[in-house]
Amino acid sequence: MGFVTLAWVFVGAVTLHNFEEAIGLPSYWRHPPRIGGGRWLLGRPSDRALRFALAILTILAVGVAVLATVGGAHSAGACLIAGYGLAMGLNALFPHLLVTLVTRRYMPGTATGVLLTLPASIRMIQCGVQESYLDLPGFLVWGPVIAFSLAALIPLLFWVGGKIFR
Repeated sequence: MGFVTLAWVFVGAVTLHNFEEAIGLPSYWRHPPRIGGGRWLLGRPSDRALRFALAILTILAVGVAVLATVGGAHSAGACLIAGYGLAMGLNALFPHLLVTLVTRRYMPGTATGVLLTLPASIRMIQCGVQESYLDLPGFLVWGPVIAFSLAALIPLLFWVGGKIFR
């Protein structure tokens, strides 16, 4: 499979992962596990704000996949989808797998994160480099920037969702 095809496989994995979170996280967050004697979650969005954020993040994945498809090799879209892949690969490990292992309680999103988004992310990025769709030195700089930006976007999306769905 080529980079563009793998980008769309990745989007499918993200969609399933976000769907699992939308279904499971609301009840999980009502009674979060204790880690280190205290709550690891400092607050939580409403169920609607969470689902709003997940919907926007899914739409964003589709949007950057379109940009990668249309833009071709070395495009901003290719860099963005690879950075999104890095973010989702890391997300599968931290917090999902780590929290599940440490608390011995399944965190919603772990299965789809570890079994779908992590391998799809790795394969997409690997293929992008092999096919010269991605510039490895550029990805090593911009991938973490994009991943951090996506992580920083989540609280903003929770806030916006909270304002929309009061």
